[in-house]
Amino acid sequence: MNRWRIVLGIIGVLGALFALFWFHANMEPDLTLPKQGPPPRPNAKDFYIKAGSYLEKHFSALSVLAHIDPNGVGATGGVGPYAPSRSELIAAFRECSPALAEMRKGFRYGYGGIGWSQEFGWTGEMRHLARVLRTECKLRCNEGDWRGAVGSVADGLRLARDIRIGDGWGGMSDSITCEAIILDGVVDVVGHLDGDNAKELLRKMERLDAERMQLAESIRVDKWQEIRRMRGFMNSKNWPDWFIGYAGGAPKGWFPAVRRKLHVYSIGKKRLVQNYVDYMDQFGKYASVRYGAGITPPVAADPFTKSAVKYLSSYPYWLSETRRALLEVALAVQAYRADHGTYPPNLPSLMPTYLKQIPEDPFAANGTVRYRIDSNGFTIYSIGPDGIDDMGMKTRSENPVETEKGDIVFRVDR
Repeated sequence: MNRWRIVLGIIGVLGALFALFWFHANMEPDLTLPKQGPPPRPNAKDFYIKAGSYLEKHFSALSVLAHIDPNGVGATGGVGPYAPSRSELIAAFRECSPALAEMRKGFRYGYGGIGWSQEFGWTGEMRHLARVLRTECKLRCNEGDWRGAVGSVADGLRLARDIRIGDGWGGMSDSITCEAIILDGVVDVVGHLDGDNAKELLRKMERLDAERMQLAESIRVDKWQEIRRMRGFMNSKNWPDWFIGYAGGAPKGWFPAVRRKLHVYSIGKKRLVQNYVDYMDQFGKYASVRYGAGITPPVAADPFTKSAVKYLSSYPYWLSETRRALLEVALAVQAYRADHGTYPPNLPSLMPTYLKQIPEDPFAANGTVRYRIDSNGFTIYSIGPDGIDDMGMKTRSENPVETEKGDIVFRVDR
């Protein structure tokens, strides 16, 4: 009799422990989303999407603008970079230009981003628009229409500014890419601008800067977008499979698969979600401090959160911010030269007439971007991701990785 009591007691204890374990694993997290106001109507976003959809139907022309042979071969008939002729470029641009007219209609209205109410689903189309704008800038430069080139650049920066508004990392990443495409065509423009055109582009950039969404806000929106997705599967009995899928899927073999699922249950639904929220809050604070401050990014509390946030990086954002800062200073120097007949002796000479303040160098622990004059022109530069001042010696690649040596440079020749 006592033996059965012991067995039943053990079964009771195990049952109670299992009940506690199951309760812990399935405790519901707080997934309440903040209230979100309706987007403006009409919405500039609708015009951008319509313009992008038009370009999707003209892929061959887009390939030419992206310097990709529409026949799939390089300029010499083999694999390699493709250099379209001027006539090919003009023909492709004319085919794509109606999209710019549609996009510019949207400039009359406010932009309402997607927030956390829907998925970001038109990344490539906005990049297509940026390439068409870059081509427009290039063709205007070839015709000596520098004021028109300034307009193309400003419109491209407006597009890049808008598509990050109210969106998470998807919109921010696409905005950074579009901005890089536009700025790629600016280097040959600045040295040809007179004082009025240089000041016009500079003022437009300053107005856009005042309304640009910062990385920390983008991370906050990204967090709520993910939580919205979580709400869709958290009530399912198979909710652990979602976290397992985030971490690369179930391992091969029944024992590793069972162990992985038990690991998910041991952490618990509520704790897994809270770990993700905590990480995103910490990353938002980290992203608000410039790269050169040397602050260590947060560490994920579990392998599932680690996999969910592996795409996040503050580096592309700060690289983009650096390039914008260099362009703004270069425009101010060019305007100063147009007014005074010579380059400024130093950057403080630009204040307050041309710049309200000298931009900080995001890759430096402290201090502003650097400036050097020589007999052939001037150089504005950042010390770059390695944190070492190489006196304006640029990185080997145009899009340097975080470990690359050299400076981020904007060079203008006389």
